[in-house]
Amino acid sequence: MVPLWFHWTGELLVFGTQPHAPKVEVLRERSEVAVTIDDSSAWPYRALLLRGRVMVEMLDDIAPEYVEAARKHFGPEGGEAWTAGS
Repeated sequence: MVPLWFHWTGELLVFGTQPHAPKVEVLRERSEVAVTIDDSSAWPYRALLLRGRVMVEMLDDIAPEYVEAARKHFGPEGGEAWTAGS
């Protein structure tokens, strides 16, 4: 299990990571994935299970979806500060 931030665009579930992270090479070699999104912060616990294929895209800058995920976790100001240091 690898906890990751994500952002749902309405069409895509977008994850961000460092370009040289080991998972990037693995996902390029094998695109089939299973994702579990859980909310175990309150009863009743909930989980969403997804299976599909991943698409790896390298960007020159931080993905806007990663900025949105940081804002979701740290709030507007904390999210901006977090991504400014990336």
